[in-house]
Amino acid sequence: LLGVTATAYRGDSTGLDEVFEEITFQCSIDTMMKAGYLCDIRGLSVNTGDDISCVHLRTGDFAVNELAQIIDIPKRNALIADTYLEYGEGRRGVVFCVKVEHALHLAEAFRERGVACEAVYGDMPSDERQDVLSRYANHELQILTNVGVLTEGWDVPDTNIIMMARPTKSKGLYVQCVGRGLRLHPDKKDCLLIDFVDIAKRHDLCGVGTLVGKKKLNLHGGSLLDELDREEGGSREERIRLHQYREPTYEQIDVLGRSRYVWQKRGEHYALSLVDAALYCMSVEGGYTPIVMQSGVKRLLSDSVLPLGYAMGVCEDYARSMGADNYAVKDAAWRTDFATEKQINLLRKKGIPFRPSITKGEAADLLSSVMNVGATEKQILFIKYHDLHDAPELLTKREAMEIIRQYKERSV
Repeated sequence: LLGVTATAYRGDSTGLDEVFEEITFQCSIDTMMKAGYLCDIRGLSVNTGDDISCVHLRTGDFAVNELAQIIDIPKRNALIADTYLEYGEGRRGVVFCVKVEHALHLAEAFRERGVACEAVYGDMPSDERQDVLSRYANHELQILTNVGVLTEGWDVPDTNIIMMARPTKSKGLYVQCVGRGLRLHPDKKDCLLIDFVDIAKRHDLCGVGTLVGKKKLNLHGGSLLDELDREEGGSREERIRLHQYREPTYEQIDVLGRSRYVWQKRGEHYALSLVDAALYCMSVEGGYTPIVMQSGVKRLLSDSVLPLGYAMGVCEDYARSMGADNYAVKDAAWRTDFATEKQINLLRKKGIPFRPSITKGEAADLLSSVMNVGATEKQILFIKYHDLHDAPELLTKREAMEIIRQYKERSV
């Protein structure tokens, strides 16, 4: 099972390493910035002087109604609009607010200062909201204030200022909000992030440092990448050199070696034997089709043509659902027992060399490698002509011989 996510922070605070067996790959925001997939950030923190330390928490973040009573006030709203005029005038972007009234009040504060601004929010009629978003995308609006609408799934790449007018303790929410301004655009050098910081005391608020795993980081309007270069003792030129695009390299993966199950190669096909059925990755043009054979009847486990590893995975899921882990896996308990007398006699009869202490599993693998030779073309044609089996090309020579023998006996 492979899990892929763009949201690294879960709402239940459970780490992804507790959900999945192994984190095989991850890519941080600063790595994406260094590699040129996201734009640089200029960070500015503005102290509002408002005290939110008494606000209670709900599901890990501030109680919205309590928070709004403290921060949705004319003085603070004016500070936000004035800060934009001083540090970000000419930039286009988004203000994240705590409630609908907050977004409406802030939009009015911007308009009073001659900035083309509108608010968008969830309860807005959809046609009105779409009209506002279209006007912003067409450069008819300079600023959008919003509540919850533009947190995710909204993309206007030339957005180059994000103003966090709502304090938050949620890393996931903060990263999603700031991410709206990190898209690349030919006319865009960086994104200005302005955090309006309130007095929090016992609360740890998210800020620009949250993006790179640092608790406290104040850029004072400077570049995040330049600050990281200084901390790492490198230079912008060195960073660009290290993260410039390189052609990917590939290596062949040993699919059979990595599998927990005992697969056998049968000509162009692969077989996995269960107690009362057999699973196959059947070679077809362009890849493999996973199937199950039971009592001579073939059933497709997927209609698609798949790469070998994927087809094996589909078969192995089916094997697990049939409770085959006690029998068909490489570390099944029975495989470590001493080989049976019947196995020993067969090995000797076939002239297969073996060590004195050979196990059941080792003997089974040796016998399979010799006895599971695919059916001959003549056998396959005979079985197809008489419609004796759904997939004769998957049979071993020995299995085909037995089917033909039984048919001839019935015919007589």
